[in-house]
Amino acid sequence: MITVVIILFIAFSIFFPGFVYRSRWNEAYVVLLGRDTILTVDRIGKLYNFSFSANSLQKYLDDTLPTNKTNLIGSSEVDGTIKSQLTIACNCTEQQISALSEFFSGLRFNGREVQVLIPKSNLDVINQPADVLLIWGYKNLNPYAQNIKSFLAGGSGVVEIMDFSDINQVNNDNTQREIFGLQASGITASDELSDKFTRSPSNASDIIYSPYKFFYHIPFPLKTIPNTTSSVPSDIPIPPSNCANFTQGNMTFSKTSFKFWDCVSSAGAPSVYFDTNANGLADASLLPGDNFNLTKIVSYNFTLSYIDGMRKIGVAFRANFTFDDFGNFAGTSVLNVAPRDGDDGKILVRTSPGNFPVVILNRTSVGRAAWVADFSEDGYGDDEKQLLMSLILWSSNKRAIGILSPNLRAGFLTSYINTANQDMFEVYKFNLGLGFPFGR
Repeated sequence: MITVVIILFIAFSIFFPGFVYRSRWNEAYVVLLGRDTILTVDRIGKLYNFSFSANSLQKYLDDTLPTNKTNLIGSSEVDGTIKSQLTIACNCTEQQISALSEFFSGLRFNGREVQVLIPKSNLDVINQPADVLLIWGYKNLNPYAQNIKSFLAGGSGVVEIMDFSDINQVNNDNTQREIFGLQASGITASDELSDKFTRSPSNASDIIYSPYKFFYHIPFPLKTIPNTTSSVPSDIPIPPSNCANFTQGNMTFSKTSFKFWDCVSSAGAPSVYFDTNANGLADASLLPGDNFNLTKIVSYNFTLSYIDGMRKIGVAFRANFTFDDFGNFAGTSVLNVAPRDGDDGKILVRTSPGNFPVVILNRTSVGRAAWVADFSEDGYGDDEKQLLMSLILWSSNKRAIGILSPNLRAGFLTSYINTANQDMFEVYKFNLGLGFPFGR
């Protein structure tokens, strides 16, 4: 009898097992807390700042989710936009690196600073990690094709500043043809006067969309130095006594220098005075957000985006800007370089009147690449610097990068699409991780 009872008991437990319910409240709580945290930060207008500032985000989490009460710690990353620390591996001379460092110093847009690091790199072993490879000056790239492809495969881009002297330097270089998408068709006499964007982008997926947008929206930083004179120039359109302190700078393009004065009044109010016709005298008073034009032979439009104390100002270019002929083709014979696949939509900038391409973009399955004719023979205009900056930012690696990265052993990630539009429209994904330091 006892044996029968035991058998029945075992059979019953096999055929009718008991049910055990396990609560996952802790996991659900962390997920909801992550969503609520992001939404709260967004509603109070701090999400963009916290996305790129580890200190600000950490302080907020310490105040609202104190570890000593919740045992939760946070992490974050940003994906899909220009990084706040950009590394350019530069196959350049020391002088060129020095010039680039000056170009990019103080880069700022949408209220955030972008720090640019420029380590020197050879092409046998490309400096890593880097977001962009910049090659300045002609080189036969065939021996380095695989290295450049491997670099591009990681999501980074490459920009070359290079003049070609004969067809073989392009058509016999598989790297130029495959990675940069170039071909050369012959040499033609040229008398170029200027360079212009070929067109406006048709939509956001257009290959020229980002470099075109960056050129016309990201403010170019113009640094100032203390004025060597003892007083404000007499024709500044305010009484000199109202300008208690000031520094002086220059904006240069089309071989013309336009002076400006960064002024702080006795009441502490900042303003900028521009010499708009290059006669050495101030004739326009500006505040952030004001539009202005600079005129020598042609009138060019700009916006004063910001005044950063007495150190620098930010000036945004406005369409339609015309470059001086930075290919230096006037009175020379020109090697006509064009997109290999015949797609003229990849040409960002052309000469005028000859319509020779001087900036060509290429986007393939292995990354983004840009060729630009060498613009450095006659010095550097601020418009040329802005164009190079736009190409570098377009080609740069925009993969996810940790902003706040503690030792999070287990946790839950909440993603949120955010936008900013102070200087230009910027879209990115913010990921907030919340979890426990030792797992559960």
